Amino acid sequence: MGIFSRKTQSTKNDFIHSGSTNLDYLLGGGFPSGLITQIYGSAGSGKTNICMSAAVQVALNGNEIAYIDTENSFNKFRFEQLAGEKAAEIAKRIYLYNPRNLSEQRIAIEKLGNFMDENFSLIVIDSFVSLYRLELRGGREKILPFGRELGKQLSILANLARDYKCAVLITNQVYDSFTDEKELEELMPAGGDALDYWSKIILWIEKQGKDRLVTLIKHSFREDGESIKLKITKEGIG
Repeated sequence: MGIFSRKTQSTKNDFIHSGSTNLDYLLGGGFPSGLITQIYGSAGSGKTNICMSAAVQVALNGNEIAYIDTENSFNKFRFEQLAGEKAAEIAKRIYLYNPRNLSEQRIAIEKLGNFMDENFSLIVIDSFVSLYRLELRGGREKILPFGRELGKQLSILANLARDYKCAVLITNQVYDSFTDEKELEELMPAGGDALDYWSKIILWIEKQGKDRLVTLIKHSFREDGESIKLKITKEGIG
């Protein structure tokens, strides 16, 4: 088999619908298959709602989802609101795992390749950095080793996205929760550089009154800086 062998044509869609027409427009069609998309914002800004909404859309389309929830944010009642009458059927297509530390997160990501098949269209990790930040409390000498660890995990996810033509959706926290500017300056490069490199699309979500403002920070084929208003309601996101 040559290096440039012809690949079998995939029947998967090029985009994963978010559940919001406005957000899909901003993304150029939805979350792209084969790439990592990062959503960052403060607590309560709506990151998990977007992840859960995308997972429901994928399941409604008959495909499966690997969902790694590091903060126990996947709420059963919110899921039932989003999924409606088909909640029981949709739940069978979402494989949920709750790692307790960065090591368990790494093991889960490494095992995805043995677990997934062509039926998987979405991988969600919400939040990708929360366990990393907890580990850093043990001392700043851990910043570089854990930063490299995150880079390895992102590399695995990028390969899975390409090999299975699935979308990878990760959420990230903002750094304004730290106590001083010095700590802020030292912590940002550890996770930030790796996340910025591997994330081909980056969205910033922030509260704006009762709405959310979603801004495109980085995209492979759309202009950076464009933004849309997003509403989070009982029925979903719109």
